[in-house]
Amino acid sequence: MAEVVKGMARHFAQEHSLQHLGPFDLFETFTAYCIVKRFSHDFEPDELRAGGPCDLGIDAYAVIIDGEVMVDPEEIREYIADRKQIQVRFVVIQAKHKIAFDGQTFTKLADGILHVFNLGEELTLRAGKGARRLRECVRVVYEDPRKFEAHGLPRIDVWYASLGRYRPAAHRGHREAAYRRLDNSSLFRLVEVSGAGAAELRSMYRDTAPGVVATLALPDRRRVELPSSPVTGVKRVFIGVVRARDLVNDLLLDEQGDPRAHLYDENLRDFLGMARNTVNQAIAETIADPARHGEFVVLNNGITIVVHSLVAPPDQLVLRGPRVVNGCQTCNVLERNRDKLTDDVLVNVRVIETADPDVVTEIVKATNRQTAIAPDLLNARAGNQQHLEEYCASRPDNREIYFERRLNQYGSSKPRSRVINRRHMIQAYGAMWLGVPHKVSAYRSLSSGKYGPIFAENQDPHLYYVSASAYLNAGRLIGRGVPPQYRPGLFHLVYGLRLLAVGSDVSRLDRNALDTATGQLLDVLWDPDRLQKILETTLLPAIDASVGREGLSGLTAAVRTDLFTERFRRAVLEMPASQRDRLTQAA
Repeated sequence: MAEVVKGMARHFAQEHSLQHLGPFDLFETFTAYCIVKRFSHDFEPDELRAGGPCDLGIDAYAVIIDGEVMVDPEEIREYIADRKQIQVRFVVIQAKHKIAFDGQTFTKLADGILHVFNLGEELTLRAGKGARRLRECVRVVYEDPRKFEAHGLPRIDVWYASLGRYRPAAHRGHREAAYRRLDNSSLFRLVEVSGAGAAELRSMYRDTAPGVVATLALPDRRRVELPSSPVTGVKRVFIGVVRARDLVNDLLLDEQGDPRAHLYDENLRDFLGMARNTVNQAIAETIADPARHGEFVVLNNGITIVVHSLVAPPDQLVLRGPRVVNGCQTCNVLERNRDKLTDDVLVNVRVIETADPDVVTEIVKATNRQTAIAPDLLNARAGNQQHLEEYCASRPDNREIYFERRLNQYGSSKPRSRVINRRHMIQAYGAMWLGVPHKVSAYRSLSSGKYGPIFAENQDPHLYYVSASAYLNAGRLIGRGVPPQYRPGLFHLVYGLRLLAVGSDVSRLDRNALDTATGQLLDVLWDPDRLQKILETTLLPAIDASVGREGLSGLTAAVRTDLFTERFRRAVLEMPASQRDRLTQAA
């Protein structure tokens, strides 16, 4: 099984252009991806990695606020500054690249976490950059406790993973000891301590792929198909009553008996837990009470499931690409109390077949009235983004790009080297045309328009396409011709290509001049040899001239500063004209 997971990690590296990572760093990144994907879908896997010397056992982490993954304290500060209430989840991971599973690691990891989270005391143990960065994130999150009033204190999910065999019963003692240490700290409203061996990682990685198929037992006598839907884009709707036991076994758990956490990607709230949530406690009490569990179907609102497609043979529904868009709390309580479920415990379900992401948004809005929807999620369905998607896919000369407005929109139907998701599109545009490559990690501020308009009406899709071409093609060269140490500077390379093509002031160019300049740039971007030559002779030297005394080893931190961007801009623009003109000469 370990060799299977290693193969999956290599496939993962190819999919995410991480071939430059060594086996240990790759395993940490792969593990973090598999775990954090259970809670969110919009993040950069390599940004989660925090391992290294003196990491206190913390190899990766994520701070998930209102469903958004963050790892940078400044990004967190910007995000929560104007929000009165926040819902926070910390995910902390230790990943050991060895075929063994040591239960004592749970307690050691808990000690390291408490050392980082205890802001009342100075760090007495040596802590590396990743652990210190997490500590700063913690400091920002806990700065104003009033922001926890609505949702409670942050929760924490702690994971220890390896290539060995995880045996829950054998490791229960260490896992529960780690739980008690963390829970007794009073820092968290909910603590989860989990383990994953090679078998669990295999299952989790398989579940990150689109196209999961589940067969739900739904007797004909308990279901009704609506004769037609008044909503354009909805193909079929079934309303019915299923046994809770069948719901858990057929849909909520995979073939290995592990929870399919990705089912809740579209849900607006994560699971709120049992210990401190009275609603979920009431659900569990109803299930456990033999005199009342038959009332469950009347007392509970049930769940709403959206699917890409379905087949309805007798007494079954075959669901392809299922997502629970409402009912996350109910599903999680049922799954955690599945040993108490009897045939008398029934659940209301509504199954909606639609492949239209705009319709999914409307369903999410309609079934989650109690929770505000982030504008960033709703904007993904705006008409101007649909136009941009069509524009990028229709480019001639084998230069098409597929703009993925929604998670796994293209699945495996398009080559991943030609697919750019919404996050990267915004970051590439912000770096190239807004001139803020140092701010792209503050993705939420960038997408909100803080540094300039994003996806505004009447914006030229051509400029987004050019920045996407730069991001994809320059990124593909890193690790294959450009040394991997330059990867943290990818968005500065995108910005530098714009400086070479049109200079620092875009507004000075009329439409014809801009079209000519970007046309020459595209000719270079889509020719790997010429693009690599431009990077090697012009932009990589500009990065070298802009880093401080730490050199490329300090590039990850440097690229997030105004100072580095200004140094880089001057280094490019102050090059001799003959050197700066190589882009147009190459074209």
